[in-house]
Amino acid sequence: MVLLNKAMYQICREAELTTANNLILLIKLTRSIIELDNVIR
Repeated sequence: MVLLNKAMYQICREAELTTANNLILLIKLTRSIIELDNVIR
């Protein structure tokens, strides 16, 4: 049971990290799109 809880905790932690990384990537992507938009104009 303890092992299962540890595994679940690990998965949750990794999921959180992945979500955070995805958010950072999304922000960077949005920024570069805005910059590109400004360059085109």
